[in-house]
Amino acid sequence: MTFVDASVIVAILKEEPGYEELVKRLDRSGGKYYVSPMVRFEAVAAMVKTEIDGKKGKTVNRRELFATARSLVAEFIDLIGARDVMIDARIGEGALEAMATFGKLAGHKAQLNLGDCFSYAAAKSMRLELLYKGNDFVETDIG
Repeated sequence: MTFVDASVIVAILKEEPGYEELVKRLDRSGGKYYVSPMVRFEAVAAMVKTEIDGKKGKTVNRRELFATARSLVAEFIDLIGARDVMIDARIGEGALEAMATFGKLAGHKAQLNLGDCFSYAAAKSMRLELLYKGNDFVETDIG
């Protein structure tokens, strides 16, 4: 069972370098996937930001970008059959602990951001493998 971080969703949807390996890792992990509302939020925000950044000052219909990103992220999550994890007090406390231990504000090498802290806490509290892109989580106890 695997908790899928937003970085994986964005990398696959944007076909970023290394996305093929992430697809293989998803396939190898066995098919029971989990995400959270925070993962959805962070994935949509990242998708929109990359589109805006790519326009380099040109006028864009941001409402349309959000609608498209929301649809793509939702379709991907549906396609892999991921279930939603409710962000409860336990996960909230875990995210605060992750921030204090591995966060940017803690000065830790992992430099976890808000979304990372919630992904970490959800995976840790549910005893799930965490699938992610990048080196942030490598520096934690579950990376």
